[in-house]
Amino acid sequence: MSLFMVRVELCAQDGPNATGMDYNRLQSAMAGIGFYPQIRDAKGQWFQLPTGSFSAIKSTSFQTAYDEV
Repeated sequence: MSLFMVRVELCAQDGPNATGMDYNRLQSAMAGIGFYPQIRDAKGQWFQLPTGSFSAIKSTSFQTAYDEV
């Protein structure tokens, strides 16, 4: 199993800033492919990642995870 980290920055079509609703939709889409905005340390404690950052533990190759995102 491998840990994958992804950082996504959204830009609105009509300007440089995406809204909170845009990031909520991103979070839902990322959860659909197994990426979540939290990470767990070796002691089992969970931590919230910064906006637009996601982690996943998968038994796939880097290329497969990359293609999913």
